[in-house]
Amino acid sequence: MTTDLTIVEATEAGGSLNNGECNSDQLICLTNCLIARRKVLSRYMCLLTLSQSDSEEGPFITACLKRASENIGISKWEDISLQTIPAVGSTIHVVGWLEKTNRGEVAVLCSQFPEIVEATSEARSCVGKGNLTIKERRALCKSEWAHIIGKSETGCRNPKECSYRHDLREGELSLAEELRKSNAECNDFDNKKERFRILADFLVENIGLDKLRSAPVLDVAGGKGYLGVHLGSGDRNIKTIVVDPADKNRTKGRAKLAAAGVMKVNGLIDLSDTSNLPNDVSCVVGLHPDEATDLVVKLALKYKTAFAVVPCCVFPSKFPDRILCDGSAVVTTDQLLTYLTELCAANGVQPSQVQLPFAGKNQILFSNGYQS
Repeated sequence: MTTDLTIVEATEAGGSLNNGECNSDQLICLTNCLIARRKVLSRYMCLLTLSQSDSEEGPFITACLKRASENIGISKWEDISLQTIPAVGSTIHVVGWLEKTNRGEVAVLCSQFPEIVEATSEARSCVGKGNLTIKERRALCKSEWAHIIGKSETGCRNPKECSYRHDLREGELSLAEELRKSNAECNDFDNKKERFRILADFLVENIGLDKLRSAPVLDVAGGKGYLGVHLGSGDRNIKTIVVDPADKNRTKGRAKLAAAGVMKVNGLIDLSDTSNLPNDVSCVVGLHPDEATDLVVKLALKYKTAFAVVPCCVFPSKFPDRILCDGSAVVTTDQLLTYLTELCAANGVQPSQVQLPFAGKNQILFSNGYQS
């Protein structure tokens, strides 16, 4: 890292560090420095990459803001955060001690909080991306992007003070249009609670209302029981048993679960001991059940009943024994679906696979029942 920045000697910098961390007694002042990058490491330290030009070629120097000396008594130093540190693109004056890092690079250990010459809230980026200036290389606001592509009903909540960019550039327009159409085809059902309604409707249509009413539905890793509420609401009158290792049933939701005929069982399921489960279930269901994905299918095979599972995470390191018929290890969601299909086929069940109309992992593997 070069140091050929304009250095002005500071005659009234105010004090010196007595903690022995400085490698030099040279107190310097860097004027009109543009913040190219900032990184808050903790409440006590922040690193600023500074430049005295708006070019990505630099030169650059690192300034370290560290709450490490009694002579730093400014209130802004009480808690270093992105709210107190000037944004990328701001112009500041820096006063501090010149020192060398462990890698031999030159840095400035600030003796006081930087003096802000020109502040900006619309420039946040990193150095070295394209031929744009530092102020032009700012990232797009994620909240606004989600609204643009139709994944959120509202955009950025505070656009005037947001540090990110809100306007689309060339290349982003076509991508946004493509994603917007994709989300429209999925009916924009990206709300997590809406997924349970979609799955409940799917079960009634494909498993059958009479079948689901014949015995309780077993919802594996069912969380707060949203699926059971949709299955038991209205005139469906489908009972659901939710099994989840965490007690996510809050007091305010218990009455709603009871009214929908939902019963909670907290704990893990052991295939060798299902004494805490009913003797018969109409269907075993799992919507993004994570580590319990295999368990949904295995329970259905044990009960010889219907099932429906929407896999999400694969956890290949936790399940190294998942091997496909061709000898491949299961590391992707598609491979997990293939693995579960082969598991069913080995037990005389031929499941079907379709896509549900919501965003995210939406491939569902299901079977109406055991076929001997």
